[in-house]
Amino acid sequence: MKLQQTVQTFFNIPQALHEFMLHQRSSGHSPRTIDHYRTSFRHLSTSLEAQGVQDFEGVRPLHLRQFMIELYAKYKPKTVHGIATDLRAFFSFHQRENEILSPMAKVDMPSSTV
Repeated sequence: MKLQQTVQTFFNIPQALHEFMLHQRSSGHSPRTIDHYRTSFRHLSTSLEAQGVQDFEGVRPLHLRQFMIELYAKYKPKTVHGIATDLRAFFSFHQRENEILSPMAKVDMPSSTV
């Protein structure tokens, strides 16, 4: 029950992204790594907005799978895998920090080769 209450009062996507990026910078990640995360999340935000998802708690595995399909239409498998790795880190961070269930946990990681 506590988990559901946390999710209902959770924050919007830009706030969730900001919190994750703050964590990454404070952990000493390189500017290149931070830029990679930023690019990945710009793609994610665009996709979620197009799918009508406005709040962090509204993200479902279905939305993430649709996002992966969109990525495969534009990028090589290795790039898609890198973005998926960033998403897994993002949702794992929020699972640890905010006791939310990660929708990425139900999404298979894409192959880095096809």
